[in-house]
Amino acid sequence: MHFYPTEKDKKVLARLNGQPYIALAPAAGESNRNIPAPLLDLIVRRLLKIPGLRLVVTGRNYHRFDRAEVTVSYRDPRVVDLVDQLSVSGAAALLQGAVGLVTCHSALNILGWHLGIPQFLLYPEAVKERHFRRKDRWSFGVDNGKT
Repeated sequence: MHFYPTEKDKKVLARLNGQPYIALAPAAGESNRNIPAPLLDLIVRRLLKIPGLRLVVTGRNYHRFDRAEVTVSYRDPRVVDLVDQLSVSGAAALLQGAVGLVTCHSALNILGWHLGIPQFLLYPEAVKERHFRRKDRWSFGVDNGKT
């Protein structure tokens, strides 16, 4: 699959220097669907224990619905904040180069599933109840061995 990142995207992605990274998208649509801060902190701390691995935070802030990305602020050079820095194609290219994905964002989950990227997918209880316990057309990929 080929994505078409912009020239700006290419410059931003070049900062990763080909080092292995996990993409982290801790926000989705509405604040009640974000990864809760204590859990996010635990995930980030555990991932940073893996030698040679970087953590790249992605997402976009929107002014509607008071929606904002979850801030991941760690004074660790292995955490790279790319929120609001990539186009859609750039975010797809970022995901394509990732060794893993941690998200609660369904669009990134779908792309990660399609690309075969191992992922840790977090959804609130209401989403699990609606889509996964009683499978509907939106629950595909959850049984994928890499998810």
